[in-house]
Amino acid sequence: MVFNMTFGIRIIRILANLLRRSAFMAAICISLPAHGMEDPVSGLKINLGSGFVIKRDSAKDPVYDVLFGIDPASGQPPPVGTSSYLCGVTFRSDPQNVGFTQPQINAMILDEKWSVQARRSLSASIELETASAFEIDDISGVEFIGVPKTGPDHANVRLMMSMLETPKGRTTVTCATTKASFNDVMPMFHRIRDAISPPR
Repeated sequence: MVFNMTFGIRIIRILANLLRRSAFMAAICISLPAHGMEDPVSGLKINLGSGFVIKRDSAKDPVYDVLFGIDPASGQPPPVGTSSYLCGVTFRSDPQNVGFTQPQINAMILDEKWSVQARRSLSASIELETASAFEIDDISGVEFIGVPKTGPDHANVRLMMSMLETPKGRTTVTCATTKASFNDVMPMFHRIRDAISPPR
């Protein structure tokens, strides 16, 4: 849970892997217009309506334990850059969190020290613009909005990265679209994020 150099490198690798591997999602994923999906090992759940398609990445990666890709069934808005989906949801277990209760973790997440460390770690891959707190089922999280520093036409891309910590580990929701459509698409990003049930 503590932000350090290892965590910063991990976040950069997550972003890179989401973009790189998404081009091959059709070949390695189970794609269903599902109302919900759950990873039986970690317990990560997504409960969305029929207006979305959820893709489960069946490949193994040391950066995260599970990855889901989410798209609107209509195909609008389309993914940006090299990504083949609008949002990616990852979970990684973290042994450092096991000894804490959810209220204790929430307090640390909302502490200014955590925010400063998070910004410092993320700044290597994202030009951060804003950070704000949110809550899902009594789990406190932080939403970061910014511009990716790499990727096709990255200056015209805006992303929302939301992180939640529980005693089991870290859930990250990353969504991206064009700068021009970002404000209009934000309600959809929030709807997707609010449909996540982190392992706890």
